[in-house]
Amino acid sequence: MAHIDLGVDEKRFPGIIGLMQYRPETAKPLSDLAEVLLRAPNSSRPVSGS
Repeated sequence: MAHIDLGVDEKRFPGIIGLMQYRPETAKPLSDLAEVLLRAPNSSRPVSGS
């Protein structure tokens, strides 16, 4: 159960999916960013210390 009532069915849209349903205008850019980060070359390689 969510700590904040988003007004969406939490059984149908659990977790982050519920947040994306609540704010689709924010969900699209965040989803696009995640897609780029996950599919970028060497994205699974750890970043060396700075």
